[in-house]
Amino acid sequence: PAQQQEIIEALALEWDAINAGEISQKTRIPSKTVSAQLRQMEKNEIITKKMTSIKNHYYQISERFFNIWYLMRHGKKSDKNKVVWLVRFLEEWCSEDELINRVEKHIKLLKQGDYDEKAAYLLTEALAGTKDLPNDMQDKLIDKTREFLGNKNSEWIKELSESDIKLNEQAIHFWKDEKYNLALNNFLKMKDKNNTTIAWQYIMLEDYKNAEGYITKIIKEGDIRPYTILLKSLNLLNKSANKSIAKTFYAYILILCKNIDQSQKCLLEFLDENNSSDLTKTPIQLCLIFSLANKQYQFLYDYFTNPKAEELNIKEQFKPIWYALMYYIQDKHPNEYLRMGSELEETVKEIIERVEQMRIDYA
Repeated sequence: PAQQQEIIEALALEWDAINAGEISQKTRIPSKTVSAQLRQMEKNEIITKKMTSIKNHYYQISERFFNIWYLMRHGKKSDKNKVVWLVRFLEEWCSEDELINRVEKHIKLLKQGDYDEKAAYLLTEALAGTKDLPNDMQDKLIDKTREFLGNKNSEWIKELSESDIKLNEQAIHFWKDEKYNLALNNFLKMKDKNNTTIAWQYIMLEDYKNAEGYITKIIKEGDIRPYTILLKSLNLLNKSANKSIAKTFYAYILILCKNIDQSQKCLLEFLDENNSSDLTKTPIQLCLIFSLANKQYQFLYDYFTNPKAEELNIKEQFKPIWYALMYYIQDKHPNEYLRMGSELEETVKEIIERVEQMRIDYA
């Protein structure tokens, strides 16, 4: 009946339950008529009644998946937010088996061809983005949606995401061709992101700041793969001009993993093996700052004053870190900190603040 359709629409556009009076205001259907229709719909299990302490009970659509789908299709928010909303709902409410069942139903409707294009696209994006959906099902779902949208000559096909399987295949191809930027872009688009693989791409691109973030995330999650990934990259880069990069980044990872002795050994090997006059583009500064955070003061002092370090001008290249070290060991070297020029004060202060924050973050 037309009145029931209006009432269902009013309920579906409200995620939270509403009462008969609110439905009446939205539909302009008299309250008594609304109440009568609600009783019939409750009997038919279309809606669910939530009893209150008064007569003004609350109602909502029984099938919550339909409710969220309706909001996604007809609500006022942007399409992207609708998809995010639905993804969160699906992850919260559906087991893996339920997700697979919904995907199979969706694919069946796509094959029949009688489907709103925008709704087909949005629901595919939502289902494909759920964390518990197996990759092979995600790949099949996106392929069938692309086929459906292509047959309709739909503009939505341009917006459709690639599956993790396709993204990974393309990324590996890019990586083999040493197109690390393109490989990284694909890895970042994947639903199931591999933080270790992403960190490796940043290492190959010599983007140590972003690599640091991903490696730190892995270690905080208790993952041991940083050892594996760095050993792999070390073996690769040992045969190239980037040997020092591999060595110092490996030392940095070891510091993060609290393997201080092995990290210090790597840093000393780096000194012995390196002949470059410019070390500012290597991860050594990360190692030095993390060593400060770990209060490895004597090691750092010996490192900066090592004859090979003096030959490589490490103190000059990383003077702000040297003075940050002097700040922490003023009791042993009270006059050295006073040598610092005023132009370095702000930078040294920032390093000290970062060190103190690291001590909190990595306690």
